[in-house]
Amino acid sequence: MGVRGNRIAVDQADRRDEHGHSLPSDTFMHFVAIEVACRPCQREGVETILGAWAVETHDATFDPNQLFNKGENQNVTIQELPDGSGAIRQRYKMTCPRCGNAPVLRAERVTAALSHLYQQGARALVRRIHL
Repeated sequence: MGVRGNRIAVDQADRRDEHGHSLPSDTFMHFVAIEVACRPCQREGVETILGAWAVETHDATFDPNQLFNKGENQNVTIQELPDGSGAIRQRYKMTCPRCGNAPVLRAERVTAALSHLYQQGARALVRRIHL
């Protein structure tokens, strides 16, 4: 396969890997993320990802409103619970499809972890937490 589309007009190289698949745009590679993995499975030598969340790193400062699910998060159930002040808080209940482990993670903890990792312009920075 050769160079296609507007890349020909600007005389740029093809953006495909050795298998011919399109490479992601640099724009989509600017994020920090956390992945939650199953601790019991990890002890057995298997990495089972239960959920993942990310935030893009284009802004100068971390914005918790830009947080998004990284992937489908099909093992995550979002629970909304009232707190004492009448506000609603979220927590993520995850269930491992392999062993049944069911950790729960508060949304505030996800936000805090991403805030701690945040660096403007960071490229595909991912940290894994085992629960």
